[in-house]
Amino acid sequence: INIETLQVTAEPQFDPSSWEKIYPVGGALPWEWDPTQAEEMTTEDGTVYTWTGNLTANVDFKFLCQNDGENWIPSYNRDANAENYWTVYKKTEDWQPDDCFKVDASGKYKITLNIVDLTVSVEPVVEKPGIYPVGGSFPCGWDNTLSEPMMTWDDVHYFWAGWLNVGTFKFLCYKDNWVPSFNRDPNAAD
Repeated sequence: INIETLQVTAEPQFDPSSWEKIYPVGGALPWEWDPTQAEEMTTEDGTVYTWTGNLTANVDFKFLCQNDGENWIPSYNRDANAENYWTVYKKTEDWQPDDCFKVDASGKYKITLNIVDLTVSVEPVVEKPGIYPVGGSFPCGWDNTLSEPMMTWDDVHYFWAGWLNVGTFKFLCYKDNWVPSFNRDPNAAD
């Protein structure tokens, strides 16, 4: 409502429950070709869908519109006739080509699928290392999945405040990986 002109405007809103559900599947993904295990891509508008995770190099993947394990159509596949490699088309019939995408290097990627523009972008995710304390002295113990990042004000100096128990500890650079890490130098005097 515009209180100066006294006009009321009503615009229809999209119903998110009517938006497609899209699942990346293929040998390149952690669940491979099992759509029942596939993670659903996220969307805020029913047009642009995203997923972030690990992909294996030189192995096929595509996008399914169902994850029941029985229906492989409709799907979003690579359009092999398009000039741009990262172009999709919506496969709706069995006789249509079943071309897939591949990445050149294994790693963590953010995939963005636009079902209106029929484009895909696959961008490497460069994770910035942090410092994650683990060990008997810290509340998480040696469970690196529970380690909380230390705080920093300049990406050089890191700090943590809390109760420390007697015990050993070290500092991981990535939460879920044991290497690289900062360890006590056994040759140090202190």
